[in-house]
Amino acid sequence: MSGSVSGVQVRVREKHPEAVYIHCYAHELNLVLCHTCRAVPEASDLFDTLESVYCFFSVSIVNHQKFSDVQMLLGLKKSELVQLSKTRWACQVKSVRAMLDNLQAVLKCLEESATPLADSVDLAQATLFKDAVLETLKSMRTDEMVEKLYNEAKAICDANNISERQTGRRHKQRRMEDFTVESTLGTRAHLGTEDQLKHSLFYPCLDRMVTELDSRFSDVGAELMKGIQACNPAADDFLSEDSLDLIATHYKMSVRKEEILVAKQFLTSRKREGAVSDMGSVYKLLQPEMFPTLSSVVQAALTIPVSSCTCERSFSVLRRLHTWLRRTMGQDRLHHLAIMAVEKEALCGLDHGDVIDRFAQVKPRRYPLMLKGPKK
Repeated sequence: MSGSVSGVQVRVREKHPEAVYIHCYAHELNLVLCHTCRAVPEASDLFDTLESVYCFFSVSIVNHQKFSDVQMLLGLKKSELVQLSKTRWACQVKSVRAMLDNLQAVLKCLEESATPLADSVDLAQATLFKDAVLETLKSMRTDEMVEKLYNEAKAICDANNISERQTGRRHKQRRMEDFTVESTLGTRAHLGTEDQLKHSLFYPCLDRMVTELDSRFSDVGAELMKGIQACNPAADDFLSEDSLDLIATHYKMSVRKEEILVAKQFLTSRKREGAVSDMGSVYKLLQPEMFPTLSSVVQAALTIPVSSCTCERSFSVLRRLHTWLRRTMGQDRLHHLAIMAVEKEALCGLDHGDVIDRFAQVKPRRYPLMLKGPKK
């Protein structure tokens, strides 16, 4: 609209030269505040933090419920955090006010939210957790569990005056013996009895989840997985020579028998002291000078990732770094900035003075003083 060549204001002035173009003052004020906060890193970090806190409590139902419970526990008025908006500055003000009003509840929730997702989990541990979930699902496939769920569902229906029986008119199903049908044709089984709930809903759901767990967590080969398990101190075949040879052969390495014998005695004593808990602690205790081949095998087992969250977070980082104002940024600079943003926690722990001194020592940058003499 404000274009000076073919914008709306130019076309209006062609017919009405006396017309005056005025940009929306409310929008101008909004842009002043927005650009000011972009230019000040502390202000930008403030609103980025507010947006992150809002997403933390709004995306997860569990976190949102915990936030409401803490508000009630602290005697605060129940209110919600406000999402930020780039075009409405009033949302920014409301977000700040909501954070100040609920700061105690937010801090308490964040302190209590010691989620295990923040901890590093190796592949062997993840497999053990998956097996535990799998065994739990299989143990639930009993008539006692079906009866319990049916009674709970019946109690909910009675409390809300919901009839157990289907009151609508049931359509007569077509007979299709001569056809192969892969869908239910819109029909659903009636779950009015405990037996119908068991055979039509509960057991099919459990069987499907068990099948999905078996199929989706079988990307790693059985032999390689057995070798990784041998590096896990919680496994039954921990430091088994035959199992370790499987992962060593996969990565074209070799394991010395004498190292395994010494490592078993060494780690057994440290395990009693509580120093051995997972593969990471095993790798830290196996010094390469003492256990050169065994430490390499454990290191190779730790390199197999469990989650791709770090890669997904890097995409979000690139979206914040490579904006339309930075389209001319080179690939090398973008790569380095992305690493600094992804590894923000490690970067904040560095001493800026040491970094500057190390940079100055890499390549001397001394330029001779250029003095202009009198012209002859």
